[in-house]
Amino acid sequence: MSNAVLVFVDIQNDFCAGGRLAIPDAEAVFPVVNSLMREFRHVVLTQDWHPPDDVSFASSHPSRQVLDRISLPSGEQVLWPDHCAAGSPGAGLGASLRRGVIGVGRGSSGTEPQPGHNSRSAPGTKAD
Repeated sequence: MSNAVLVFVDIQNDFCAGGRLAIPDAEAVFPVVNSLMREFRHVVLTQDWHPPDDVSFASSHPSRQVLDRISLPSGEQVLWPDHCAAGSPGAGLGASLRRGVIGVGRGSSGTEPQPGHNSRSAPGTKAD
C-alpha cells in the first residue's frame, strides 16, 4: 500500500474519558488505530481545533445551555460544551496513540469563532 493514506479523524483527549466532550469507551479505538498505523506508510490525523470563544460553545451564549440550538446566518447551530480549544490539553492527540511520522490536519488556526471552522472544513464552509 505504498500510495494509500490512512486518515483518522479527531482522536483527541477531550473526546476520551475525563474529557470535556467524552465519548463512552473512546479509548477502545487506540489498539485498533495503533495496529492499523503500522500497516500504512502514510497516516494523517485530524484535530478538532476551536478558538476559546467559538460561537458553537454554549459558554459564548450566557442565556443558553449545552445542546440548545441557535440560528446563525450560516444556519442552525447546536451549542456544545467548550472542547478542543486551540493549544489546550484537550485538543491534544490521544495520549495512547502510537507516535511516529504523521501529519496532523487542522481546518483553521483556531482563531476564528465562526461555525464550521474545525478539522473537517475550511474557513467559510459549513461543517455537517
